Amino acid sequence: MLGATILHGVDATKMKLHTDLKMRKFDRIIYNFPHAGFHRKEDDAFLIRMHKKLVLGLFKNASGMLRPDGEVHVNHKTSPPFDRWNIEELASMHSLGLIECVDFRIEDYPDATEKFGVSGYDFEEVTKGTLRTGFARYMNETPNADIRGYIMRLEELHRMSIERLAWLRGSQSTSWFSSLRWTWIPGFRSASSSSTTHFTNDTNLLPLHMWQDEGKLVQLKGPGKKFNVFYVSPRVRKGEIEKLDKLEAGLGRIRASIREAVRNQNHLQSLEDPDYVPQGKIYRNDYIFHRSYLLMEKLFKIFVYEEGEPPLFHNGPCNNIYSTEGLFIHLMEINDKFRTKDPDEAHVYFLPFSVVMIIEYLFHPIIRDKAVLERTIGDYVRIISEKYPYWNRSLGADHFMLSCHDWGPRATWYVPQLYFNSIRVLCNANTSERFNPKKDASFPEINLITGEIAGLIGGPPPSSRSILGFFAGGLHGRIRAILLQYWKEKDNDLQIYEALPEGVSYQEMMNKSKYCICPSGYEVASPRIVEAIYAECVPVLISQDYVLPFSDVLDWDAFSVQVPVSEIPNLKRILMDIPEDEYLRMHERVKQVQRHFVVNDPPRRYDVFHMILHSIWLRRLNVQISR
Repeated sequence: MLGATILHGVDATKMKLHTDLKMRKFDRIIYNFPHAGFHRKEDDAFLIRMHKKLVLGLFKNASGMLRPDGEVHVNHKTSPPFDRWNIEELASMHSLGLIECVDFRIEDYPDATEKFGVSGYDFEEVTKGTLRTGFARYMNETPNADIRGYIMRLEELHRMSIERLAWLRGSQSTSWFSSLRWTWIPGFRSASSSSTTHFTNDTNLLPLHMWQDEGKLVQLKGPGKKFNVFYVSPRVRKGEIEKLDKLEAGLGRIRASIREAVRNQNHLQSLEDPDYVPQGKIYRNDYIFHRSYLLMEKLFKIFVYEEGEPPLFHNGPCNNIYSTEGLFIHLMEINDKFRTKDPDEAHVYFLPFSVVMIIEYLFHPIIRDKAVLERTIGDYVRIISEKYPYWNRSLGADHFMLSCHDWGPRATWYVPQLYFNSIRVLCNANTSERFNPKKDASFPEINLITGEIAGLIGGPPPSSRSILGFFAGGLHGRIRAILLQYWKEKDNDLQIYEALPEGVSYQEMMNKSKYCICPSGYEVASPRIVEAIYAECVPVLISQDYVLPFSDVLDWDAFSVQVPVSEIPNLKRILMDIPEDEYLRMHERVKQVQRHFVVNDPPRRYDVFHMILHSIWLRRLNVQISR
């Protein structure tokens, strides 16, 4: 009458494989009074293990069958010996956080009779408590305003301490977040969340926020709401703690070494390096970068999970605008310097899925079901978190993913720990889409049209560049629309085209230009930035909320011109007002910075592959994982 479907013979420990259930998601999964059968007395250790195995199987299956904000409800007695089932701990093993525990009301079950399997038990006493656990592995794509404000306030707390799990409770939604302890390495700067080009000048360590109590209740204020946050210590195996302590002790010595270098850099000469010594205005702090880079080369170890099969995993495109995604995956897979086969000695763990390949093979252009990202990436994280201890040990904070696809950020939405805790290496580094430069890293979009990496570098000297500025590109996004509105084919010095005239070469136009205009399109990243650097044409960056690649090391103001969107009508005057000697200096710096954007196979020191690794290395140094 109510439209319900009744299925018989469903095994709670295997229900996600059931023919009628495996493709479905649920808001609530309810298991009344789980019991493995009365084989011995209830306080018998063997029987308790059987009960726990049953409940653990339930949570394992249910965690993959819930919609965002879905819940698992379990009716269970909480008095001894039933409290020895440790249901909260079993739930936490599968990313389920406790919402509340409410008293069982026998009057809510007027037709209930005792079905325990043995006489002598009072029904009301047996079912005294109801435990409710909430699951929030996946977030809604459009969180409500309360949760948005809530998340922003949470991030202001700097993630606090990795050993605390946060159970966050709101009026409309419940999500499970982890909190991290951030420690900033002096000498490297982080981007402001409200600007793409301005960085803080403070080189001191940011204050560390650490909860001292075993459990602490605080209130976070959202828009018109208050939210309770409760922190508790998770359980980690003793052996894993010892390994983690050893690893963190080594990283602690590295942090101390870099801090000491900052204090004494004025009294030290340049470090020795047979290939290249970073020097000059293109760096925010050339000495500290060099020091950190050499330590990375000596010590940094990355474990690549081997689970997953090509083409979705361990594979990616090596041509077109997404080429850096595939090239990094390929080069990381075959690397024998930084890659380790021993996960216990790794500093970070790479999730080798390709968003580009997931979209290419699983995304239907008509149906346009973006849930393919949720299913593929969510299942992958679940698999590695169940097979290995490392994800659960840090709640994903020492794991990283990499994507150059426009949907790279979206791909992480569905796994909150990946979204909030893990290092996300993205071309589309857009702070308005919650890119967090404190833990996420930006890397360049490079358009290798044919996949060929040779012969891309070089251009004529400044004396042969007669065009002030050049751009040619389609009407993609708001910024390009403004640029074309004001300048499309209207000026001989500032040559702006939506489509190049017949017979005109794009590369030749770049080689003839002093400045190459690089506006964002639909997304903030643009391959034109690297094209300009390759052609030794000074990039003119027009974007909003874009964290530029390697900007914790490189000073983009030294070799590029950054123009606010509001100043597009004055673009020609801005470029004309730059003195010739300043242009010549920027041109030389563009040639110097090329080495950091060059693709090599095999990789060479300081090239784009190593700069990506260094960005990940810095993010790992910037987070402490403690017990």
